[in-house]
Amino acid sequence: GGIGTLHRRYGGCYKNMRAKPLMAQSPEYRDMEFFHQAMSNGLEISADRYRK
Repeated sequence: GGIGTLHRRYGGCYKNMRAKPLMAQSPEYRDMEFFHQAMSNGLEISADRYRK
């Protein structure tokens, strides 16, 4: 359980796709993290757990 780091979650996705996970803090994972942050910039959080 637990939330874990974003890079650990990327590694889990790689394993689910039967691909070899990259090292944490690899340039590829950092690029994906930057991309996801840029894509979500300005979006409202709409998950149930964040509702007041």
